Amino acid sequence: MLQKLEQLRNLFAEMEQALIAYSGGVDSTLAAKIAHDVLGDRAIAVTAVSASLCQKS
Repeated sequence: MLQKLEQLRNLFAEMEQALIAYSGGVDSTLAAKIAHDVLGDRAIAVTAVSASLCQKS
């Protein structure tokens, strides 16, 4: 698992900046955290509202 995390860090290190589509789940949370650790303010996570999403009652 540590090898996979290092691969993810290296992937982000090759980028100038990153935009993470943040869903609130574990996967996107981890991606956002690692991206921010590597890129700092050059990494942002975003969520969106869309008509394709189910509305809560």
